[in-house]
Amino acid sequence: MLPIGQAAARIKMRTRNYWPPGLAETSQPACVGDPADPASVPHQSTYYMHTTASIPALYSHEIVKASADGWCPRGAARASEPWSVGSDRYAMCALDGAWNQTPYRVGSIPVAIVPNHTEMPAQ
Repeated sequence: MLPIGQAAARIKMRTRNYWPPGLAETSQPACVGDPADPASVPHQSTYYMHTTASIPALYSHEIVKASADGWCPRGAARASEPWSVGSDRYAMCALDGAWNQTPYRVGSIPVAIVPNHTEMPAQ
């Protein structure tokens, strides 16, 4: 998240609310703006105050332990060749029904792969 630096800049900034999908804008006079898409992001300030990787609604992929043959669990589409971290194998797998259908892969990295911003696990 980027709350400290962004919060000061947002004091005089007006961001808009999004209205829930399926409701006509006229039925919710207090809600002004576009439909919430994805539905779990009800306010424009979510995008302003957080990085993309901090908004799970935008995730399109996940990095998971791959099967022994390197495939994603649950039959998900594999978006990368598997790689090893220590004795484990990982693969980037597409999320079924992800809202984000852009060509960009968005997700989080497991702590087992990147424990913090200064150390990398042994390969």
